[in-house]
Amino acid sequence: MASDDSRTRSRQQLLIVALQDLWQARRVVRDRMASIEDATVDPETRAVLRDIRVSASAEQDILVDLACDAGDTPNLWAVGILDDACRDVATTQQGAVRDIALIGAIRKLLAADIVSIETALQLGLPHGSTERYRLAKLQTDAGDRDRYLLARLKALTRESA
Repeated sequence: MASDDSRTRSRQQLLIVALQDLWQARRVVRDRMASIEDATVDPETRAVLRDIRVSASAEQDILVDLACDAGDTPNLWAVGILDDACRDVATTQQGAVRDIALIGAIRKLLAADIVSIETALQLGLPHGSTERYRLAKLQTDAGDRDRYLLARLKALTRESA
């Protein structure tokens, strides 16, 4: 349990923790997404997974600018969701069924990211500020990727039926 001195006490402190958590999520994605990407067969799904991985580094730059430092606490939801995706790779035959499973896992990752960004946005970035716009853009991008993966999910489930 955290000592009283190390506990987050203000919205501003919580905003920094949230931004650091988002940065750490991108570190996990950057480090682990390539193996998930390589395990997909559908070229459109693979392209969106590559986009998520490649974008993670640029997004880390934005988040560290906003938070002032990256922090050192691992992002548990990103680690857990990507652990689940890696288990899908190991236990599912390559092809449409695996791609469908991986789309589900990555959509969970995007959903957690969207909600986490929304929390950070509500914690005090001033409306109309460049900082708020940059963070909201990450949320929009994650939503766009989620909708694209949903379309791929629908197409792949029709094709594999």
